[in-house]
Amino acid sequence: MYDGMAKSEGMTPEDYARSMGMQPDGSTQQYLGLTCKVYRHPQIGEMCMTDDGIMLRMKMPQMTQTATEVKREAGDPAIYDLPNQVRVTEGPDLSQGIQGLMKQYQQR
Repeated sequence: MYDGMAKSEGMTPEDYARSMGMQPDGSTQQYLGLTCKVYRHPQIGEMCMTDDGIMLRMKMPQMTQTATEVKREAGDPAIYDLPNQVRVTEGPDLSQGIQGLMKQYQQR
């Protein structure tokens, strides 16, 4: 998921959501006084992002993450970089949701 977010520069929040197989459902929610649009995928779950791409909530089958604070200020770029010793590898294709993931591992 991190890799997808890193490659999303220049995408609109809706383009990013669609790249994950999620569709807008037309609703909005509020967290921390900010309004976000809800995007859903039947197997993956849902997320709620502001118009400028801040993900305020992500709900998946076994996990929910909700923002507890939002600061719209520039931070130290070093905190956004992966440490040199981290090895990034390709993950499973999640475009078909959990069902697609299960099929990938059953074929191995």
